[in-house]
Amino acid sequence: MSTRHRIFPAKPHRSGFTLTEIAIVLGVIGGIVGGLFALIAPLQSKIKLNQAVDELSVISNNVRSYYSGRAVPSPAACPAAGPAFAAATETQYVSSGIFPSEMLFKSGANTYVNNSWNPASTTSTVQVDLCGSRPVLFVIRYKNLTQQACLTVVPQTSGLASGMNLQKIVVTNGTTPYPFSGTIVLDPTDSTLATACTPAAAGGTITSVDWYYKLNG
Repeated sequence: MSTRHRIFPAKPHRSGFTLTEIAIVLGVIGGIVGGLFALIAPLQSKIKLNQAVDELSVISNNVRSYYSGRAVPSPAACPAAGPAFAAATETQYVSSGIFPSEMLFKSGANTYVNNSWNPASTTSTVQVDLCGSRPVLFVIRYKNLTQQACLTVVPQTSGLASGMNLQKIVVTNGTTPYPFSGTIVLDPTDSTLATACTPAAAGGTITSVDWYYKLNG
């Protein structure tokens, strides 16, 4: 008796991925990338904040060193919203190495001093000048900060008051100055700070933040 064998058709060989599988893979990749961005953004903000605090300390020390061996000029009195910064003084400070090299942005023959939130700007967003008073003060000004930068950098740098002879911080929003002086203890929940750090227009920036330091002592 002969045995008959049934021959089943061979299953077709599948190559590549189905659309469903591709969609799943892309979804997983998208989730990973989104998670990385969520982690990177706060890290970048923290790096900028730490950099700003370090730069303020370096500039402050360099200004004191600069005037330790030369006569201090008689600067004008301080306006309520901060000193009138002199372009000649700014150029002199740049050439004297008062600013950290990473803050300098060169465009053509010009050199601009930028803060961490305004890199590669053809406007100097960091300025330093003397402010006439007794004792003589000098002021480090950061211009065009975002609201979040203002809310983070001002409280963080207020902790420098004791060790760096920081006298006061003035946040200027539009034409309104908000001075914080005496014992400078600020935090992001301070109602006055929150008002000062709120741009006048949606999507706008804070006009300036000024740190007043004692020059000597």
